[in-house]
Amino acid sequence: MRHRQTTRSTDAISAAQRLMNLIFMVSVSPVPPTTEEIIADSDLGYGSENPESDKKKFQRDRANLRERGIIIREIKPDGSLQTDSSTWMLDREATHAQMGVILPEDIALLEDALELYQRRSDIPYSQTLDRLRIKLAAAQSGRVDLGHKHLDTNKQNETDAGVREAVWAALCMQKRLPFSYQDALGRKTDRTVAVYGITMQDGHCYFVGADDENNIRTFRTDRVLSVRAPQKHYEIPNDFTAADYLFLPFDFPAEQPAEVVFSFPRGTGKQELEALIQGRGILTSTDEEWLWKTEVQNLTAAAAFALSHASSLGMRPVSPPQLQQAWSEHLRKVVEAHVS
Repeated sequence: MRHRQTTRSTDAISAAQRLMNLIFMVSVSPVPPTTEEIIADSDLGYGSENPESDKKKFQRDRANLRERGIIIREIKPDGSLQTDSSTWMLDREATHAQMGVILPEDIALLEDALELYQRRSDIPYSQTLDRLRIKLAAAQSGRVDLGHKHLDTNKQNETDAGVREAVWAALCMQKRLPFSYQDALGRKTDRTVAVYGITMQDGHCYFVGADDENNIRTFRTDRVLSVRAPQKHYEIPNDFTAADYLFLPFDFPAEQPAEVVFSFPRGTGKQELEALIQGRGILTSTDEEWLWKTEVQNLTAAAAFALSHASSLGMRPVSPPQLQQAWSEHLRKVVEAHVS
């Protein structure tokens, strides 16, 4: 009897995981998956040696989800034959709760929770959270609250938000993500990457992972031109640590690597400096100042980085002369921009 109960319990957990995986796949896949792709996917919970059995399981799963208000809709292009393969997507209009059914006190709790999350700088979904906050404000007041931060809905930002969601989905499913990419020098390539981690820095979202040659690479989401459906499963190495792949804005190559030195006032806190330099280079101190020696690949970006921390940390360029020249050029442009 105990064995039978354990088996039923295991089966229930397996079915629940399959339903959750199915919801996730049809929600975030950049291209609606076909029936064949779904029933062949062992990571989803299908992929047996009997495709017809998997089709019936998929049909039962859709029915179970429909009973719970989650609608997976079949898509067939106009003019397609009955025998043509179907694709599937989440019917968001029919599935998502209408804002009118949320109680005012629930809206207030949601807004407080969203505000706490949006204070963090490492959340890749800031635009998505903003969108939700605007909807909550509209539901509460009957109109969009213009006191909330304005949501920039230009095409580039919308595309980047979609890429971030696709990258996050690939990481959660641990499936390799194929995408087209354009680097800082304008070179376009096609990549497939096993995403190991995601981070935010200076308003940009980056992801790090292993490419087809198992080299660890870092990419910026707003430079991804397009993404395709995630592919085969991968495992994140147990010894992987995202901190080992943190970088600074001047790490992207544009010139030959150069050794540079920056200074900070002696009164600047050591913990603040260590948080800034992320373990890079050598930090030393004198009676008058802190000195940070490190290597950069882009002197112009390094000068801009120093300027962005000049007022808060007193950061200044020391050497080489080319770094000081780049600093002066940045200052000149700032002054010209503020002179009427």
